[in-house]
Amino acid sequence: MDISKENELFFLIVAGADISLLKGTKEYDPERKVKVKCVDGSPMETHCVLEARIEIKNSSIVHKVQLVNKHVDIPCDGILGRDFLQRAKAKLCYESRTVNLNGEICLMLGKPKQIELREPNMRKIDHVKLPPRTESIVKVPVMPGSPLVGMTNKCEIQKGVIIAASLARVVDGNAITSILNTNDTEVNVQEPLVE
Repeated sequence: MDISKENELFFLIVAGADISLLKGTKEYDPERKVKVKCVDGSPMETHCVLEARIEIKNSSIVHKVQLVNKHVDIPCDGILGRDFLQRAKAKLCYESRTVNLNGEICLMLGKPKQIELREPNMRKIDHVKLPPRTESIVKVPVMPGSPLVGMTNKCEIQKGVIIAASLARVVDGNAITSILNTNDTEVNVQEPLVE
C-alpha cells in the first residue's frame, strides 16, 4: 500500500464487512467519519477516509479505506471488505487457500480453523421446534457429493422458515448454518437436506 512505511501490510479478508478498514494514526476528520458496527455488535467510529493505492504483485488498485485507531483489536493491519473485493473482482477459493485479486493469484496466510461442532447453542436438525420470531444456529445434513467447503443457499424450507446463505465447511456430513422462523407461532421443522 502506498501509505505503508513497511514493504507489506497484512489484511483480513472479511466478505461480511461492508467497508475496508486500515489501522493507523492521522488527524480526526469529523465530516468524513463513519459509524460502523463491530462483529460483536458494539459501535465504533472511524477517523477519516484515505485514498490508497493497494499494490498486489503486478497491478494496483486505488481504493478508499476508513482509517481506525491503531489500537483497534484487529490481529493485522486492517480489513478488506466487500467494497474492495468487488472493486478487485475478487474470487476466493478456500480449498486451495487462494484469492484472485484483479486477475492475480495470492495465497492466504495462516491455518484454517476447524468448525467446532460441540457448541452448546447449536442443535442438529432432525425434528425441531422453533419458537416464534427466532433465529437458531443449527447443523444440517449435506447432500452426498456436495463440495466440502461452499455456500448454503438461502431458501424457504416451509412457510416462514428460512435457511440462511452462509459459507460452511462440511464436517461429518453436516454444515453449520442459521435458520430463521419469521412466523408468529412455534413451528416444527423436519430435517432439510442442503447442497
